[in-house]
Amino acid sequence: MGEDETMLMELDKKECLLKKGKWETYQSNYDNIFSSMLTFFEIETLGEWHERAFQAMDSQSDIDLHPIKNQRRYLILLFIAFIWITTFLILNLIITILISSYQL
Repeated sequence: MGEDETMLMELDKKECLLKKGKWETYQSNYDNIFSSMLTFFEIETLGEWHERAFQAMDSQSDIDLHPIKNQRRYLILLFIAFIWITTFLILNLIITILISSYQL
């Protein structure tokens, strides 16, 4: 990686675009409600949830800023809590359906 590329990685979105850089976001993100729902569904199905957790940990609290490694480590607790809650809810739903289907 050259010096110019390193400088572009430390810019916010506006500065990056002014210097003719390319601003890219992750495919799974929380930029709007639809991509947020899709990302949460992906996490709920345990499909690459750890990658989404690391991406969230690298994010910043303000929008359009470059990621900083392990900036918000506490977000991993949100992901673990979300996985535990959704897993128990789905398991509870399956058990309820099985019990109700075998009742006479």
